[in-house]
Amino acid sequence: MLESMIMNRIFRCFMKFHGYFIACCTIFFTSVIIVSSFMGRDIHDEPLFVEEEYEPVQKFPVLIQLESALWLTASVMLVAGLYKESKTYLTPFLALFIADGVVVIVQETVNLCTGRPSELASIEARQLVVMILANVYVLVSLIVLYRMFGKEPLPATHNNFVRFDNEQDVEGGGGGPAVIPSAPAQTTTGVSNGGSLTSTGLANNVTQAT
Repeated sequence: MLESMIMNRIFRCFMKFHGYFIACCTIFFTSVIIVSSFMGRDIHDEPLFVEEEYEPVQKFPVLIQLESALWLTASVMLVAGLYKESKTYLTPFLALFIADGVVVIVQETVNLCTGRPSELASIEARQLVVMILANVYVLVSLIVLYRMFGKEPLPATHNNFVRFDNEQDVEGGGGGPAVIPSAPAQTTTGVSNGGSLTSTGLANNVTQAT
C-alpha cells in the first residue's frame, strides 16, 4: 500500500510537470503574438502582395488577437487546474485544443476537395513531423491529466497494528475481578464429634471410678 501511494505521487508530479510546461509555452507564445499584433505595421500601409491564405489575417487582425486571448485565458485556467488538481479548469484548454485541431482537419479536407494547395504541404517534412508529435504529446498529456484528476488520490496508510495489554485485559476485559479458586473448606464436625465422644468417655470413667 505504501509503495502504491509513493508511485501515485511520483506519477502525479510527473504529469503535472508536463501540464505546467504546456501551459507556460502556450502563455509565452500567445503573449508574443498579442504583443506583436499591436506593434505591427500601420493599418493604412497595405503590402504590394498578400498571399491568399493570409488575407483573413491582414483584413481581420482582431481574429488573431481574439484567438490568442482565448488561448491565454485557457492557459491560465490550466495552471489553476494543475495547482488545484481539478479537471474542471482543464476543460477549456482541452476543448480549445480539440476545436483548433478539428478546424485544421476540416480546412485541409476542403482544400483537397476544391483543388486548392494544402497548407501542410508547404511545410518541410521534419517540421511537419515535429508539429504532429508536439500535438500528440499535448493531447495525450491533457487526457491523462483529465482522467487522473477525475479520480480520488490513494488514501494515506495508517498503522492498523493493535497492541494488547495483558494487565488491562485482566483488569477490564473480563468484566470483573478475577476469582482465584481456593481449597475446599474442611468441616469440623468430625473433630467436634470426636471431642464430644472423648469427653463423654472420660466422664463415664470418672463415674465408674467413684
